[in-house]
Amino acid sequence: MAVVLMLDLAVAWARVLVGPHFPLDMVGVAAGAYAAVMPLRRTVGEPCAELAERRHRVLLARVFSAGWMRG
Repeated sequence: MAVVLMLDLAVAWARVLVGPHFPLDMVGVAAGAYAAVMPLRRTVGEPCAELAERRHRVLLARVFSAGWMRG
């Protein structure tokens, strides 16, 4: 999550430097996105993440059992 935050910060700063936005525009966009997404996180995000993790473990079960990766 920290990596995504750093990338978002870099993109926002670049948009300010190029000129289409002011710094407070980026704060407003971030706050609006946060307010829109966070209520859905528990109801939609966590079940989707659990499903993705189960699928990942099934698809890579042989790789894990062969010792190529730690799971």
